[in-house]
Amino acid sequence: GEQSKAYKIMFAADKAYAIAAAGIAIQQSIAQAAKVGFPTNIPLIASAIAQGASIIANIRAIKDQGFAEGGYTGRGGKYEVAGAVHKGEIVWSQEDIKRWGGVGLVEKMRKSANPEAFLNNNASGDSVMRRAMMSSNAFIESQKQSDIFNQPVQDTQIIYKGNRDTPKLA
Repeated sequence: GEQSKAYKIMFAADKAYAIAAAGIAIQQSIAQAAKVGFPTNIPLIASAIAQGASIIANIRAIKDQGFAEGGYTGRGGKYEVAGAVHKGEIVWSQEDIKRWGGVGLVEKMRKSANPEAFLNNNASGDSVMRRAMMSSNAFIESQKQSDIFNQPVQDTQIIYKGNRDTPKLA
């Protein structure tokens, strides 16, 4: 909510500034072209106006991208904030992305229509085996972290019915 509004306001302000700066640059180009003298300056002025109009049109066409549809947030530190996370989303850590083959591969997976399409479009004998091993290793690592039966055994005494002869746990 609030962050999104603030981002949109800043984006609009940046866009307006870029358009104004382009307008000033067009005026400067026209002034430079005018110094050449008439009639030689006519194509130069026309070119400056055409290029300027194209630049302004391109700036106006830039959309507020955001990450509502997902995507790579760019390089940065592990604890640098890059945006809000919403319910139902999954965020991959930098370590996860590296373990699964890097940004390029993860983005290809995300953008694929489905897992089969990803495999069909990104499969070579070598890459399939490498990715299968990476996937297998990532799965095994995640299972180690979540397997409650695979935790180290602790030497703890539990007393169900204590008596005076048995020391109690602190």
